[in-house]
Amino acid sequence: MRTRILEELLDTVRENGYHERSKELFAGAGIIVCNRKTFGYDSDIFVISKHAAEISSIIFRLRDLCQEKLDYLNKYEFYGRLAKNANNYIENHGDDLGVISSIIEEAIRIMYFTGL
Repeated sequence: MRTRILEELLDTVRENGYHERSKELFAGAGIIVCNRKTFGYDSDIFVISKHAAEISSIIFRLRDLCQEKLDYLNKYEFYGRLAKNANNYIENHGDDLGVISSIIEEAIRIMYFTGL
């Protein structure tokens, strides 16, 4: 069910782009999304992007879709994989909004292979 919803979201983003921006930047479960380096723990994964508001928005949306399946243990793996995917995309393709599709694709893979 959630995978289908995410696949539909991915199709919409690919067709129309992603224009939602979060007023609050995502920070939690070991990741920090920001537009410049900030303070955090050594173990935090930073996603630094000029599109931090859009990245935060999609991560909040994914959190809401998966909230009932995330717990105090698996949330670090879930958000960590999303952050690592975003950083990999930015490093290999540049800091553009294609990162949103890449994050959704990673969420689909996580759900498919872990049953979240």
